Order: sequence, then C-alpha cells, then structure tokens
Amino acid sequence: MDVSASPELLAPAGNYHIAEAAFTHGADAVYVGAGEHNLRAHSPNCSPAELSQIIALAHTRDKKVYAALNCMPDDRKIADITGYLQQLSENHAAPDAFIISDPGVLSLCK
Repeated sequence: MDVSASPELLAPAGNYHIAEAAFTHGADAVYVGAGEHNLRAHSPNCSPAELSQIIALAHTRDKKVYAALNCMPDDRKIADITGYLQQLSENHAAPDAFIISDPGVLSLCK
C-alpha cells in the first residue's frame, strides 16, 4: 500500500453548477445520480445531456465524474437503464466510472 498517495476528495453534485463549485473548491471528483436509476432518488439527478456537460467540465480540469446507477432494477427498469446508457453513448457522455450494485447493470455498463 502506497501511503504517500493522497486520498481522492469526492463530492456529490446534482447538476452542472454544483459540480463546477465542487471542482473550484478542491474536489478531485464528483458523483451524480444517473437519471432516476440510483439511490439518490430524492436528490437532483442528471440527464444524459447534463452529464455530458459535467464530464466535459471535469476533463478540462483533469477531474473525474462517477455516475451512480445503483438501483436494484426489475425487468422494466432494465429496459429503462438500457435506454439511458444508449443516450449516454449518443451524447458521448462516458463517466469515469459507474457506481452500481446489481450484476445485471454491470453487464449493461460493460
């Protein structure tokens, strides 16, 4: 274990302006809710278009974006998640990582 490495400062960000403020004030990365498919259901969540903007901002500042996609979906939700991931692809909005809890969602993300 490399004890000389600094820990990553990760902050929640529900939208572009919050992400911008987090980066300005020292966050190394932010995590956002991926649409309604996460456990941040009562917090602001990002559309694929907004996630694309946040990723562009982060990468110009050498920062990272993690998308929380950690719901436990049923068959209907799997179809919705597939559509959300397709929209991310179309918007060139690949986050640096996904936060997931379901093995089926892991397969979709790959």
